[in-house]
Amino acid sequence: MDERFEDFVAERADALLRYGYLLSGNPHDAADLTQEALVRLHRAWPRVRRKQAPEAYTPRVPAGARVTGHPRDRA
Repeated sequence: MDERFEDFVAERADALLRYGYLLSGNPHDAADLTQEALVRLHRAWPRVRRKQAPEAYTPRVPAGARVTGHPRDRA
């Protein structure tokens, strides 16, 4: 795994979890959104890193997951 990705996750995971909580309203869904955000970011990391924009890209991921069919939305 790319060391820069690991460093980015170590620095930003707590903030992503808090953001997920703001979007979902509960800690379990916040953890799910954070996990989904990190999976999507990992897939896109080479492109995001090349553009030097992980801070800009990352907050859009949990919001996109929330809008596009997070399990909570289907209930």
